[in-house]
Amino acid sequence: MVDGMFLPLRRILFAPARLLKKLLAIVFLGALLSLWSCTVAEQQVGRHDLMPGDVIPPFSVETLDGHFVSDQVLLNTPAVIVFGTPDCDQCKKAYMALDDIRKKDLYIRDRLSFLIVCSGDGSRTREWFSSRGITIPCSPQEDDTFMRLFLTRTALPVVFLVNEDGTIERREHNDNYTAGNMRPLLYEFASSVKHN
Repeated sequence: MVDGMFLPLRRILFAPARLLKKLLAIVFLGALLSLWSCTVAEQQVGRHDLMPGDVIPPFSVETLDGHFVSDQVLLNTPAVIVFGTPDCDQCKKAYMALDDIRKKDLYIRDRLSFLIVCSGDGSRTREWFSSRGITIPCSPQEDDTFMRLFLTRTALPVVFLVNEDGTIERREHNDNYTAGNMRPLLYEFASSVKHN
């Protein structure tokens, strides 16, 4: 009778241990699967985060106004390429800061090309850009396929400064983009450009 009385108690006491072992096994297998899928995804894209010294990949994207911008068209002059999303407040600050600089600083505008690549909901991107009067060409992308040619996993926004030959001069990420802290960076980049 005594042994029979402890059997349910032993099941109750050791059940959490068995459950914990199963849970740990599931978490471990999930982590292995996640690591494997990330490796496969990177192999499929065949890219890493592009850094200074890397050459940008060939591309052609459509902008909000229906024009097409390619690496060849964009790189007639050094370029500023910005990656972000329509839901990112820091991205929106960067878009507005860069647009403000481009509108007000003739020296920078004459020497640099600009492109914003905004991954996410295209209709929200169109609505936001038109309501703010942003004049920098923007290419809305419904997914992040194009962005992944430049970036794998990183915080946004990311600004690439690209030389005429397609080589990345600088890659910038900042949580507080303003016209004040972007202007010196762009002015320095524009100053390195030979003006015809």
